Formats: sequence, structure tokens, C-alpha cells
Amino acid sequence: MLEEYVKVGDNDKIHKNIADAYYNINVLDKAIYHYERAIKQNSQFDEAYFNVAVILYRQESYFNAKMNIEKALRINKTEENYLELHSHIEERISMNDSRM
Repeated sequence: MLEEYVKVGDNDKIHKNIADAYYNINVLDKAIYHYERAIKQNSQFDEAYFNVAVILYRQESYFNAKMNIEKALRINKTEENYLELHSHIEERISMNDSRM
């Protein structure tokens, strides 16, 4: 249904908007797919990396979330939301390591 919008124009912003819509209705696999399509078309799309990291964090996939948030931070080192999420991810990874 939402994929019909790609016919209008296959670009990073359209994929980001489709991904946001899927995120808002909690269809996270499709949200990730479209964020990754946006990234494929614009490798400097820090917000898309951040959004993938948020989803992966929610899914407790902390190492994958860390990879994505670090990519966002390489592009935009000062965005407070990115820094905050990175800190939360590091905490979770540290907690998991201490349990082992």
C-alpha cells in the first residue's frame, strides 16, 4: 500500500516518509527496509541511521543499534538525540556484558 508512493519518485525522502509511516503503525521490519533504502540512496542520511538504531534498540539488538547510531554520529557529531541514544545503547551493552 505505502509502497505505491515509490512510483511517484524513488528517492531517499520518499523512503524515509514511508518508513516513518510504517514505524508509526509498528510495522518495524518494513520501516527498517525503507530506512535502509533511503540510506542506500543517500549514505549521509544521518536521521535514517538514527531511526534504524532506535528500532533495533527497541528490539534489544544492541550491537546492531550501536553500529547504526555510530554511523549517524559520524555524519552529525553534535545531535543530542544521537548522543543520548548512543549512551543508552552503551549502558545496555555494558549491562549485558556484566551478566555474562
